[in-house]
Amino acid sequence: MKTIAPKSGSIISVIVLIVVFCCCQTVTAGNPPQANADKSIATGQRVEDEAFMSKLTGKPRAEKLTAIRQHTISQYDKNKTLREKNYEQSLSKYKANLQTGSMMRRGIIESRLAALDRNFYGLQEFIAAKHQESLALIDKLQADPALDGAALDQELRMFFKSQKEAVQKRSEEYLQKQREIHMQARKEAGGF
Repeated sequence: MKTIAPKSGSIISVIVLIVVFCCCQTVTAGNPPQANADKSIATGQRVEDEAFMSKLTGKPRAEKLTAIRQHTISQYDKNKTLREKNYEQSLSKYKANLQTGSMMRRGIIESRLAALDRNFYGLQEFIAAKHQESLALIDKLQADPALDGAALDQELRMFFKSQKEAVQKRSEEYLQKQREIHMQARKEAGGF
């Protein structure tokens, strides 16, 4: 571990390093909690979905598919509202930091704001597309009475498993982008 031993005349350099470090920490502390929120949304949704699906055991095919469609729409709307709320909170924090920061810090925050917008709207589009795929499958299954009982359950399980894997992959990509943005901001702030 390297240490900084101030010599006469280098106190200013140490103070500059401390100020830059504090700016980086403020930007880091203002990071949106979306990754954690997305993780809690997924965990809560999984528990809720498992409880919901267990209630459908033994139900008639039409009733089961109608209930799944309604549940899917309800979950989509609820989670979309939650994501929008998290986005607005993050946006407010960044904008507040933007008003109080130095020019260097403002540049970092502005790049973070742009990345926040890109990531949020990209995520919204991705999830909306997955939602439409879910509704299309349910419509297809409602129109095709051939699948019933265990075959229907298996088809639904396989589909929702593939959806879950796609969302997991998208979440990992999102987290990787956030790490890259964070590292870039650190480099721009002086290499911390």
